[in-house]
Amino acid sequence: MDQLATDRNMFWQRGFVPPKSVKADAAIPRRLYKNLEAKKQYFTVMRWLLTEVWDEDELIKQIDDLQTLINPYRVQKDSWVLLDRAFSFKKFISNRRVDILKEIDGGFPQWTLKSTGNIWPLYIENRRLQGYLLDSNGTKEQEFSPICRS
Repeated sequence: MDQLATDRNMFWQRGFVPPKSVKADAAIPRRLYKNLEAKKQYFTVMRWLLTEVWDEDELIKQIDDLQTLINPYRVQKDSWVLLDRAFSFKKFISNRRVDILKEIDGGFPQWTLKSTGNIWPLYIENRRLQGYLLDSNGTKEQEFSPICRS
């Protein structure tokens, strides 16, 4: 299933329950989410999108129309698989507005997943890929040179 239609990410540590309204795992979103003004702007735009743009009926109609269009050309004719996947997307779409608005009405959700660090920057030196690992504060932690075949 598409990662965007779920609240899980296979790279997150087990037991981590992410907020529905924010995904701040990468370096830039994590830093922006720590900034109070950026956080306020993010949730202002999120509320606007959910009330003015998000249209569950239209999105579900698009899924139904795509199923109708694609179905005659599918190699796998097992309709249960297709219906199950479509049902998952429709359920996600139908519940998303309520889930997020309920979550953000209580304030700013906390993003508690620890940073795994970031590899930055990568550069080539003497035909070898070089870089260094940054810790969660952006401090150079460890240099590395991955093995690459040329």
